[in-house]
Amino acid sequence: MNKLRKNSLPLGQYYFGLADTLDEDDDRLDLLTEQRYSQGFDASETWDLFTTIAKFILPRLIWLRNHNHGYPSQLTYKKWVKIQNKMIWSFEQIAIDNMDIERPDTMLDYEATEKHTKKIQKGLDLFSQYFMNLWD
Repeated sequence: MNKLRKNSLPLGQYYFGLADTLDEDDDRLDLLTEQRYSQGFDASETWDLFTTIAKFILPRLIWLRNHNHGYPSQLTYKKWVKIQNKMIWSFEQIAIDNMDIERPDTMLDYEATEKHTKKIQKGLDLFSQYFMNLWD
């Protein structure tokens, strides 16, 4: 069985785990490889599950927005795109791990981080609200 290795992963572009960030001699690679083959994912995808999910959803939301063939009946097309953009922005922030705001002195800016987190949550709330409208 091939081990999960940097630049030679048997995973492809749909791998969202962290095994490819481990050193090649990391003892966990054998188990992660076995999990990947036996269950279709490995435990490293759950180490930061919200990021894993965001990385999976993000390109699909972008594609859907760029190929809209309809929108919820209670909205206009323009409003629907605006809502999609808010969802996309939120998933982008999560996918790139842009959850905290630091000041120039590299200290965490708690007030700015709280504001940023609330904005992310608004996009996630819209995702939940319009989940059944995510179709093409």
